[in-house]
Amino acid sequence: DVYKRQTVFRNAGLEPYFRLADDDGIDLYRFGLQGGVQAAQGFEVGGALDLRHLSFDGPFDDQTGLSDLRGYARYLLPTRQRAQFSLGAWVDLPVGSEDVGEGNFDVDLFGAMRLPTRSGLVVLANAGIETVERFDDRDTGVHLGGGVLYPLSPDISVLGELMWRSASEYGALSAGLDASLGRSGHLRAGLAFGFDDGAPDLELILGFLIPIY
Repeated sequence: DVYKRQTVFRNAGLEPYFRLADDDGIDLYRFGLQGGVQAAQGFEVGGALDLRHLSFDGPFDDQTGLSDLRGYARYLLPTRQRAQFSLGAWVDLPVGSEDVGEGNFDVDLFGAMRLPTRSGLVVLANAGIETVERFDDRDTGVHLGGGVLYPLSPDISVLGELMWRSASEYGALSAGLDASLGRSGHLRAGLAFGFDDGAPDLELILGFLIPIY
């Protein structure tokens, strides 16, 4: 059950991760932990927190600090259809360091769909509303996303996703690989290519999901 890398956590478990983003001479390193648990039937809660390091090519000093604390909740709607639908929300609590661009209170309300096909291809879609702090102002907008997931073998899946967020001015196309290591977990890797001002030009994503049974 591979999740959509840019949107909603889709597996119960803990995932240490590393992300490296490059954007016009600024490198952002992120070392963090994310995960979720099933709190009740069809109801999942979780969060994410990471340590960030900003490295500048110019005369500015490097900066290091904690991210904001992200919490989320997601409810899988009961259905007898092949398609799965979920509703949820995430909130960024402003506990992070302003030195690395954090300290913002952001909220996102979303709906998502997951449609397996007979060929094994899984179609992914999501949409929602976000409200984000940008400098001393607050912007509200929509976000839209879609993607596909395809199992190359019982243990290896590839996925691609397109995501756009109007308030965040974020747009990116990502591609990734998920390799199952049995009960030990899942090794995950991906690349994201930004095409809007709020997204890095290129981002490397690595993670290892440790399932919770």
